[in-house]
Amino acid sequence: MSVAQRKERIDLFGGSMLVGFSALLAVNQVMVKFVNAGMNPVFQAGLRSACAILPVVLYMLIRGRKINFGGGALLPGIVCGLLFAFEFTLLFLALDYTTVARTSILFYTMPVWVALAAHFSFRAKADSNARQRSRAGCRREWRLRCGATIILPATRHSSAI
Repeated sequence: MSVAQRKERIDLFGGSMLVGFSALLAVNQVMVKFVNAGMNPVFQAGLRSACAILPVVLYMLIRGRKINFGGGALLPGIVCGLLFAFEFTLLFLALDYTTVARTSILFYTMPVWVALAAHFSFRAKADSNARQRSRAGCRREWRLRCGATIILPATRHSSAI
């Protein structure tokens, strides 16, 4: 199959990967809820984040990437990291108070609610600059949700998500 061909249906491999990844995410939150019974949720979130530094640094070293905090990325990275930490602190605390199913629904539909709130909150004219700012905001939200802002900072002229 050439690169230019478009698939009309998802294949078995793609479907099984989606189901497997969804199951992995579900097991992750169930384990968080399970561990919350014996450990403070905020401590658990911090411990998991501290342990996550090791694979990121190993990946950067294996790929030969330089760990650089210059170029104006330090302050935005710290702000994004604090917002990300706050979000996950609230997630871990929510798992202490309600079921995994309810928390998952709220957590994974969050980008939809952010987009709807931004649509009704920001009364911008439909000119080109407003659309560009809207797209840039969506890209920033996507990077924040993926955590890619800190690991792979976007260049100034990048149009990719």
